[in-house]
Amino acid sequence: MPVKRFGPQVDAAEIRALSAPAPADAVAAILREVSEGGDSALLAIERRVGNGALEELRVPTESISAAANGLEVEMLEALRLSIANVELAAAARKASPASIELPQGQSVIYRPIPVRRAAAYVPGGRGSYPSTAIMCLATARAAGVRDICVFSPAREQGEVDSAVLAVCSLLGVNEVYRFGGAHAIAAAAYGSETIAPVDVVVGPGNAFVQEAKRQLVGSVAIDSVAGPSELVVIADESSNAELISLDLMAQGEHGDESLVVLIATGAD
Repeated sequence: MPVKRFGPQVDAAEIRALSAPAPADAVAAILREVSEGGDSALLAIERRVGNGALEELRVPTESISAAANGLEVEMLEALRLSIANVELAAAARKASPASIELPQGQSVIYRPIPVRRAAAYVPGGRGSYPSTAIMCLATARAAGVRDICVFSPAREQGEVDSAVLAVCSLLGVNEVYRFGGAHAIAAAAYGSETIAPVDVVVGPGNAFVQEAKRQLVGSVAIDSVAGPSELVVIADESSNAELISLDLMAQGEHGDESLVVLIATGAD
């Protein structure tokens, strides 16, 4: 994303532009089109606003299986390590059934029950986000979700990012659709001739994706309406410049609307 250096007089118009409202009417029209048209509508929308050359919605299973083979060893090991860490953290949050005895003699039992089917939205328009795939898919696997699918925008050649596909392969997810945007969220919620609807859809995305999630609450469960990111880091001479850079980049990669600010007490 471009670096914006705000001086003492911050441009208020530019700040407002960074948090402009999502196009609610346009998203509502897309949702209606998918609800009524199914697969043909998805392909038509993708040709208009996404990858015009897309012929098939789903990534072939063999492409997912082969994705890890094309990665560098260091990258593959980093993905495996990250998956293991997320699985450990997710498993710790999956509490065992808890029973509470009330003073009048009643008992209340809390038991975590995984949803049957979940969808993960993994952005792909501006970069590679295997970390998003790991956070969504490893958590769903640890929770015991049986059916998991992924929606991720295709590149110009019609292929989903290889690192994202590698994560899917490592976690045993072989249902991946190569399109994104509001119509992907609609496909997850409504389903189509070839896509089964899900119980919950999770993952970050642009303004169209988040607006689609907001409008579909009630039709499908969502994690949250998130973004754009805002982060301020205050640093002095004792701060670690590399860690600060990584923190800023981790939020800035969420899109051009993200606002990341560094306030340093010294020029160095």
